[in-house]
Amino acid sequence: MRKCNLLLIVFALYSLNLFAQGNYIGINANAGLVNVNGVNNSSSKFLFVLNPSLSFQSISQNNFLFAIDLMYETKGNSYTQLKTDPNGATLNGTYTVKFRYNYMALPIKVGYHSGGKLFGIVAGGLNPSFFLNEYFYTPTFDANNNQNGSKTIQITSNNSREKMNVFDLAPFAEFGGGIKFNQKISLQSVFKFQYSLTSFNQFNPHHYGISLSVGLKYCLSKKEALPTNK
Repeated sequence: MRKCNLLLIVFALYSLNLFAQGNYIGINANAGLVNVNGVNNSSSKFLFVLNPSLSFQSISQNNFLFAIDLMYETKGNSYTQLKTDPNGATLNGTYTVKFRYNYMALPIKVGYHSGGKLFGIVAGGLNPSFFLNEYFYTPTFDANNNQNGSKTIQITSNNSREKMNVFDLAPFAEFGGGIKFNQKISLQSVFKFQYSLTSFNQFNPHHYGISLSVGLKYCLSKKEALPTNK
C-alpha cells in the first residue's frame, strides 16, 4: 500500500510537470483574525495570529492552478473577563485571556490564474491540519489587582477538561493577485476565509477565520515562464 501511494504521488508530480507552464516554490507570511464558533461564552472575540508557510504552486498552460502549502497554523480565540478579588467579588475593569491552538497544516487548493505582469487569482480548497499543542495566555496582577505582567500556560491532558481532536478539516475560498518582477520572481497577495467542518474538542466548537497572505514566488519550471508583457 505504501509503495502504491508513493507511485501515485510520483505520477501526480510528473503529470503536473508535464502539463504545467510554470512550477513555483514560495515563502509566505499569513496575518489573520481567528475565532471559535459554537462555544457558550458569548464574549468570545477574534484573536490576531501570524502564520508562516512554504508553498508549491503549479500553473497549467490553460491557466488553471494547483497549490499545496506547508503551514504552521495558529487558531484560537480570546475572551474578555471581569476582574475579581481573591474571594471572587467583582471589581471594576476587565482583562483579556487568549487561547492558541497550534497545528501543522497542509492546505490544498485549485483555482484559476489570469494575467501576465499583473495577475489575479481565485481559488478554493481544503485545509487538513494536525493538532500540535495548546497554550493559554493570561495577565498577572499584584496585591492591588493592578496588572503587572502576563504568563503562558501549556494546556495538557493533566490540566484541562477538554479532549482535543487530533485532526481538523476546513474548506476555504480565496482571491487575490500579484506582480511579476521578472521571469522568475513574483510577489503575491491573497485574502482567504475558512471555516472548519470538524470540531476540535468534545464540546463541539469550530475554528474559523480570515487571513491576508503575502508571499514571494520563485519559478522552477524549465519551460518558458509565464509572460510578463501582457
